[in-house]
Amino acid sequence: IKTVLEKNDVKYDVSVLPQVVSADLPWLDYEQIKTFLDVIRGEPCEMAALFALHSLRRSEVFALTPNHVKENKNTSSRREVPIMIPRLDELLNQYDGAANKPYMQCALNTPGYQINRICVAHGLPPVGMHGLRRSFASLAYHLKWSERQTMATGG
Repeated sequence: IKTVLEKNDVKYDVSVLPQVVSADLPWLDYEQIKTFLDVIRGEPCEMAALFALHSLRRSEVFALTPNHVKENKNTSSRREVPIMIPRLDELLNQYDGAANKPYMQCALNTPGYQINRICVAHGLPPVGMHGLRRSFASLAYHLKWSERQTMATGG
């Protein structure tokens, strides 16, 4: 705005606005993750939630197929993601879709809404998909991963 005003010779007063305090985004600690894993079991959003807890972004979750052919936002996002929660391995082995068909067959926002509904119903912070991705750090810390390993896996 300043540039446009100056270009048009408009006089203005310089105002200093208060600093915007960013909201503290919710995430789950390890004990909350254990509760979450119990209450999410069997829910339609379970696989999406487990992918997010393994550090995958929503765009990655929705592009993932059994062939593991997916496009990342950029080449620096490509990474190996080990399965840390055995339930995800179970679900992947039970999947009966085509090898090139994405695991997730719902609207992009559906898992996040379902995750938040389940969290609120069980006294957990409504973390959505991105909050579960943030919760991955809690899981990695509990597993005693190094910061370097956590950052590399988390992308």
